[in-house]
Amino acid sequence: MQRDVIPLLMREAPRWLVWRHEQRRGGKPTKIPYYVNGKQRGKGITLDGEQDLAQLATFPEAQRAFDAGDYSGLGFALGPDGTRNYWQGIDLDGINENGLEDLAQALPGYVETSPSGKGAHAIGYGQPFKALGSNGTGIEAYSSKRFFTVTGTNPHGDLECLAEYVKKDLLPLYTLAFHRVIDSQELQDSQESQDLQSYRQGEEGEKEIDKDHDIKQNLSDLPPNCRPQKIGHRNRVLFDLARHLKTKYPDSKSSDHRSLLEGWLQEHRPVIGTKDWATTWADFRNAWRKVKYLEGQGPLTQIFESIDMTKPIPQQLLLLGYDETIYKVVELCRLLSLNSPEGILFLGNRTLAGLIGVSQPSAGDILRMLIEDGILELIEKGHLRKGHAPRASTYRYLGVPGGMAVTRLCCGVITRKAGLGHWQT
Repeated sequence: MQRDVIPLLMREAPRWLVWRHEQRRGGKPTKIPYYVNGKQRGKGITLDGEQDLAQLATFPEAQRAFDAGDYSGLGFALGPDGTRNYWQGIDLDGINENGLEDLAQALPGYVETSPSGKGAHAIGYGQPFKALGSNGTGIEAYSSKRFFTVTGTNPHGDLECLAEYVKKDLLPLYTLAFHRVIDSQELQDSQESQDLQSYRQGEEGEKEIDKDHDIKQNLSDLPPNCRPQKIGHRNRVLFDLARHLKTKYPDSKSSDHRSLLEGWLQEHRPVIGTKDWATTWADFRNAWRKVKYLEGQGPLTQIFESIDMTKPIPQQLLLLGYDETIYKVVELCRLLSLNSPEGILFLGNRTLAGLIGVSQPSAGDILRMLIEDGILELIEKGHLRKGHAPRASTYRYLGVPGGMAVTRLCCGVITRKAGLGHWQT
């Protein structure tokens, strides 16, 4: 890379990374950013947060890391720099395939060819704008929580603010192209087509599609079951997300939540792999149609809400450290087992997580605790079935063991005997 072709302000900004092509399970190779210390960017921390910004490097540091390591190239982090200005970027992918030749020629800012040679990046500096996420059109634009590869190939132009261009020139092309993609995939019915038309005709795309809904959505408000934890959770979580939004905004349409879903995909893309916007959008809309029960209306929810919590928690459970929430889980298992002569019940981590408002791993920990304490017996572990809904785990309810006694309590500390539902000091 020729150092001098990169704008001086970029070279002097401590926002540099390195990146590597990596094959993600079930997906095509993708570009994964790394700090110069070798850690993957954003893993376990918030992008554009203090910890993230502190690990971004100078241009010389990134160049040395690239020379010394097994990396594919250098990268530059977009986002706020603490001066009320933002580093911005426009990404055009598959210029010829997507018919973006004229757009590529008109890009403002510092423009260069992407690593594949089939796309172009424009980098700017100025005011933030609403992100245009991946939607199958080949057009994207961001001013936060992203990085762009930097090649120095076929460079032209200089840094300028891209915000007005994105809002006034790029957004109409972006939404029009998106309309073509959706039509070609036969994903629209007539009503949703009208919704998208309303979105295109909104003032610079920043007004809600239906003002009567007054939907003010925030990713941070989503419950744990609407956040994927690992690859393979995407479809299940999309269903939970659709049900949650349909419950919270019962008069809304799936298209009203497009902006939130774009942000959801950007935030969780490192977890869910490389699914593009068009696929995610189609899957979300399919999930929206499949929602049969809103939150709090399903049979299991009704059973859970019917549990009488006016009764005191049994002493045996208090000695185990159980609180009202865990006791309610015990009671749910008891009620679910009543119609089975052998006390059999079916309960999945995901379902329990939604009922008690915790993450799926936490729900799994609670169920394992009930097994260890002799309240449940695991008959068959739940599993995913290709082409079918996931199968919940099968348990047998054993009850609250009346003989589960604490043999001795010393200084308020009790310890578990490994593998048994008993206690010892």
